[in-house]
Amino acid sequence: MLNNIICAGVGGQGALTLGMLLAEASAMQGKNVTYVPEYGSQMRGGNASVKIKVSDEPIVNPFMEKVNILVALHTLPIPMYIDLVQEGATVIAESELVHEIELPANVKLVHIPANEIAEKMGNPRGMSAVMAGAVVALADLFPYEDGVKAVSQYYEEKHIPVEINRDAFIEGYNYIKNKK
Repeated sequence: MLNNIICAGVGGQGALTLGMLLAEASAMQGKNVTYVPEYGSQMRGGNASVKIKVSDEPIVNPFMEKVNILVALHTLPIPMYIDLVQEGATVIAESELVHEIELPANVKLVHIPANEIAEKMGNPRGMSAVMAGAVVALADLFPYEDGVKAVSQYYEEKHIPVEINRDAFIEGYNYIKNKK
């Protein structure tokens, strides 16, 4: 199975971290993965996105004609990617920061207050971990336990507090599972 994923936001939101969490967890499953970050020269506020391909088969080219998962952390970069969203895709949007999206027919839109969840947990920079949990709950990219393991491993290697970010992943996952 092939998943084409774009995580799009603005600089400083954690779109690249979110993409890396999804890519590393998928690779831990033995999947073939490409991770292509895109960002402007601005330190904060400019486009920051990542394109991820996850496949059981070898990936010959990281280029994407269509995506089946778009994770939108902010409204700003959406116009750059909306034409890539295929019919039947899922768009996961941060509910406080993404407004008024026009989507193609037969696209599932799911809002999650990831920023609010992270802040309530005392982790204002934890939106990417919350969104990673939401993506796993919606897309079944890999087992939940492997997501928890990947999040823990990623933050441990970065010397960033593991427990609060692992808990943010779990909160995002549970938010979506309880919403279904």
